[in-house]
Amino acid sequence: MQQHSVIEQLIQSHIDFITQQFSNTELLKEEASHISRWLFQQKLANLFSIEQISAAVTHLFIGRSMSQALQSDIAQHIHLMLLHPLNQSTSLQDVIQTKHIHDLAHYIASKSTHRQKLIQDVVHHPAFARVFTDLIQHVLNDYFEQSMSAQRPSVSRFMKMGKSVFENMTDLNFTKTLTHYLEKNVAKLGDLSEKMLNQQLDDDAFYNLQCTLWEQIKALPLHILSQYIEVNDLTHTVHLAEQFPQHLSQTAYFKEQLSDHIVLWYTKYQDQPLSHLLHTMHVSEQALEHSILAVIQPFFQQMVQDEYIQNKLTTQLREFYYSDHTLNLLKQIT
Repeated sequence: MQQHSVIEQLIQSHIDFITQQFSNTELLKEEASHISRWLFQQKLANLFSIEQISAAVTHLFIGRSMSQALQSDIAQHIHLMLLHPLNQSTSLQDVIQTKHIHDLAHYIASKSTHRQKLIQDVVHHPAFARVFTDLIQHVLNDYFEQSMSAQRPSVSRFMKMGKSVFENMTDLNFTKTLTHYLEKNVAKLGDLSEKMLNQQLDDDAFYNLQCTLWEQIKALPLHILSQYIEVNDLTHTVHLAEQFPQHLSQTAYFKEQLSDHIVLWYTKYQDQPLSHLLHTMHVSEQALEHSILAVIQPFFQQMVQDEYIQNKLTTQLREFYYSDHTLNLLKQIT
């Protein structure tokens, strides 16, 4: 392509003008304000279709697993958080407000129906029955064979003799008989346990229990949390934790749930101006303007500094100015 000195000067002037625009802080601020105002006036449906939003969300949440590098980074940050020197001098009450604990305790305690259902399910579960039976049997055996023998040896000998007579007359093992009795009456024990727990854990008692527990632990330093987490195995822990959402995101259940929620959300907001949606997320027009400026200003300034814009514009403007149509227009001027 044969170059023309005047056209080359035009191209350079054009490039200088645009780079000055991108380097002008006040102008960028004004543009950010215009963009923010324009966005606030747009309806969601005018900017994005439900298919576009669905595709974007699906890309983010379905079938995407964390890389090993990201897992390692997360583990490092958790490790730092748990072992940070500030944890030695910072207590639980420094980061958690007591009022919030009391509010949460009130809320949990008020759910008496849910609590009673949970107690019922627990005490009538076969696992609870087995533990309860084993516990009673252990306590009785310990009482007869340990406590009574230490306190009253004569009574202990009498109890052992009675146990021996019982086994000889009935041809039954006393321990097995006791176990059989407990297992046979486990339903009654469950009912009794349920009744006693509901009496002991009414709304007020449950609220006081939570508040008392908080009072006991609120002054503890945060570093106590590291006692319950294996900090040297965090990379493996993060990997295991990531496997659950990774598998869930690929199930038909999750995909249909996600699709239905997107439809519900889009139907609710599609005819609303974007300002309404942003206000629900506590984003004001000024905050959006500031965020846009914070992104575009260093972005454009760095592209100008690296001469990316200048090089890109040189190629595009040469194609424009040396096109037949533009050359014909320039000839008309001269």
